[in-house]
Parts: sequence; C-alpha cells; structure tokens
Amino acid sequence: MPRVPTMQTLRPRRGFTLLEMLVSMALMLMVFAAVVPFFRVQLRSIGKNANLLDAQQNIRFALATIQRELRAAGAGVVDAQPMIVQASPRAVTFNVDLVTKDPNDPSAVYYDEDADASFTTSLTPANKIHLPGSSRTYPDTTYWKSPGVTSRAETISYWVTPDVDHPGQYVLYRRVNNADSTIVSSGIILSAGQGIFKYFVLDTTTGVLDSLRASSLPLYHTAPIHGSPADTGASALTDKIRMVTVDLYGTITDPDSHQPVRRHIAGDVRLLNAGLLRHSTCGQPPIPVSLTATIAADKKSIILSWNPSVDDGTGEKDVERYMIFRRSADSTSYGEAYTSIAAGATSYTYFDVNIKPNDHWVYGVAAEDCTPASSPLAEADPGVVPVP
Repeated sequence: MPRVPTMQTLRPRRGFTLLEMLVSMALMLMVFAAVVPFFRVQLRSIGKNANLLDAQQNIRFALATIQRELRAAGAGVVDAQPMIVQASPRAVTFNVDLVTKDPNDPSAVYYDEDADASFTTSLTPANKIHLPGSSRTYPDTTYWKSPGVTSRAETISYWVTPDVDHPGQYVLYRRVNNADSTIVSSGIILSAGQGIFKYFVLDTTTGVLDSLRASSLPLYHTAPIHGSPADTGASALTDKIRMVTVDLYGTITDPDSHQPVRRHIAGDVRLLNAGLLRHSTCGQPPIPVSLTATIAADKKSIILSWNPSVDDGTGEKDVERYMIFRRSADSTSYGEAYTSIAAGATSYTYFDVNIKPNDHWVYGVAAEDCTPASSPLAEADPGVVPVP
C-alpha cells in the first residue's frame, strides 16, 4: 500500500523576551563605550603622526630641491660668468646651465624640449633682476659663449620671506632668471636673525673647510667679469665658497590641539664645480692693449712694446696670441697680420728688423682669443726711420 503523506505538526518557537533584548542592548552599549574611545585615541594618534610626517616631508622636499640644483652650480658657466652671485643667510643666487631645450647642448644638466627659451639662457643687462632681499641688481654685463651667442647658464635664486598670511612663518621661493617666483615650501620657522644658509670656504693652507662668519655676510659678486682685476675682496670671496649647509625648521598646525608641529632637517651641499678651470668656451672679445713703438738707437729696427691684455692670465683668461699688423703711413688698410706672438708672458717686446732708412710704418697690435675674436687694434706710429 502506498504511504499517504501526513502533515507535520510545527512546534511553536520561543522568541526573545523584552528583558533579554534590553540586557543585550545594554551589553552592546557597554562594548561600544569601551571600544569607541580606543578608536578615537588611535585615530588621533594616526592624525598626529600624519601631521608630523607632513611637517617632515615639507622641509625634506625643500632641502632636496635646493640640493639637486645648487649641487650643479657652475655647470655650463663661461669663464667670465661667476658661479655664486649672492651668498646671504636667507638667500642664495647662482649660475648654472640647468635646463636646455637644445638637444646639442652638452653642458646642460637636464633636457626639456618644452622649456621656455627665455629661461634656458643667461640674463643680460636688458633684463637684469634684483637679488632677493637686497637693492642690488644683476648682471652688469652680457656673458658670451662665442661671438653673438650668449652663455646658456641661467641664474637661479632661492630665498625665504615672511608669510603674510601666517605670522611667524616663512615661505621658501625659487626663481629662474626674471621669471615669476614660485613657492617651494611654506611653514618655515626662523627666529630673529636666523638664516637657512651657511657657507664654507676652503683654507688652502690646512685643506679644511671654514665657515664664513655671519658678520661677513651677505656677499655679492660685484665684479662684472669673474677673475678680472676688479674681482677682489668680498667679490672674490664668493668664488672661494666650496660648500653650503641648508638648515630648515618646518611647522604644521595640529588640527586637534591647534598647536604647532615642528620638525628640523639639515643637509650639506658640496659645490662640485667650484674652483674648476672653465676654458671650454671663450667669452667677450679681449680687452685691448696699450702699444708703444720706438726706433732703436742703431736705427736698424723698430721696437714694439705692450703689456698683457686684461684677459691674458686674468679676466676671461682666453687670450692665445697677439696679432701684429703694419701699414705704410700713406695707406689706410693693414691687410693680413704681419706676424704674431704667443700669449702667456708678463710683458711683450717685438723687434721689426725689416726696415730701411726713410721708411714710415704704422703698427697695430690686437689680442686674439680662442674663438678666435680680436680686441680693438692698438696703434702706434714711431715716425720716419732716419738714416743711420
């Protein structure tokens, strides 16, 4: 016989009583009361650590940016162009061929085909700038890589100035040539008279780096031509700087306590190109000489004498030879150089023995550099050669 399905009898189930629900809710509230403060403490700790990290990262980024560019100071700088332009406790200005848009520029540190050409070459007096925190302007001359081609080393400045929106704090700025300045970092803390830059020069007798006293700062390279006779004293002292220490204190306000969160970082920047000879390019045409021409006592030669050009051993240090010209007194053109003398002496004398009685020659001497470019011609007329 087939089994006939029967209906199962469902037993009634017992639910939670109101008392049990109240007890459960009370226990949950007790657990939340214990756990929520714990999480609040953890969140506050995480927020505080994040603020500390932000303060640290803020000044770390500023230090890394300065180090990356200041370390390259002097790269691509021509002979006449200074490496350090300004050395101040709160500002530093230097020359470097940092960025180029010319793929054939081997002296540049970085290549950027989208770079603005105005900021990948050197400044000229036509677009001179005020050095940060001073009334001084720069440059006073045009620096040439070759005739008609200016130096490609741009001028970069870093400096701090008070933050008008946050009293007691400072902002670190960066500027390339005469472009608009940009903010590198904010929240910098400085006490009265405190700076962020310290400078060290090399003691040539001991080989030890000595720090420049604050009383000797700021320094400016006031001589227009690096290495010229005018480049002495405080101006020349900028050329002796071999290391810069960057010392930064940063702060961020804690959103919970509303108290400042401070952090400190410092780093040394070795100027790797300081003191190196820079003769890969020639600068402006050499400075002319002063020429004298006299007839020898035996009346058999004419003596030419002149002192070295300013750019011979000093100044741009690029004079390679002196070109000597002569023409007859009734001629207006010298034509090709008569002869030449190699540069490098402390004084120069040339005897022209190719003369006859009643000759009347006019002489000219020009200094020539490695471009080659010549100085203006210095002339001298010894007069008519008398009969011996």
